[in-house]
Amino acid sequence: MSSCDIFSWIIFGIVSLNGILGNGFIVVVNGQQWLQSKKMVLCDILLTSLSTSRFIAQSTILISTFFPKIFIYFSWMFSNMVSHWCATWLIVFCCVKVTNFANPLFLWIKARINVLIPRMLGMSILVSMVFFLSLLVSFFEHKECYNVTEILPGNASGNEVCNNTFIVFVPLEFSFSSTNFFLSTTASILLLISLQRHTRNLKKSGLGVKD
Repeated sequence: MSSCDIFSWIIFGIVSLNGILGNGFIVVVNGQQWLQSKKMVLCDILLTSLSTSRFIAQSTILISTFFPKIFIYFSWMFSNMVSHWCATWLIVFCCVKVTNFANPLFLWIKARINVLIPRMLGMSILVSMVFFLSLLVSFFEHKECYNVTEILPGNASGNEVCNNTFIVFVPLEFSFSSTNFFLSTTASILLLISLQRHTRNLKKSGLGVKD
């Protein structure tokens, strides 16, 4: 192993360890507050869910460097999808809570955001779980990809069969990522527009940005 490889592994380990410690700290602090007060606001629920999923995803990545098993990859993929959904709905929640628009649909969502977000998050995780289980079932159905004992047709190799097994799920995974990206980008743009309007109104009323 070259010095460049060693340096890359050290950086990877430091970044992964920092992510695990940071997300673990958020989970512990919010967990203690929940145990003390017996309740948790929606924003903290979303943040705790996001930190928990990221903690699991980063832990599986770190474990996979020492134990490269296929089930670790499945665990990482599922926890990574959940973390994307948690981050997306956290951004949407903050956007709706902070921004102010006179649109009737937006006002309807704003009045019901505390009920809608948990439902949307639950539905998103449920859909991700169905996708994850379908991939897991497909893996076990094509388990011979990883222990090929029969003669493959033509010039096909075990790696080619494995790639063909997983490539059918690429469009579904891309659709999840595209949906998260669209929702997050839209919420961020609306938040910036609302902030710009608010700053403009402050200037018109004689108050500056500092005020």
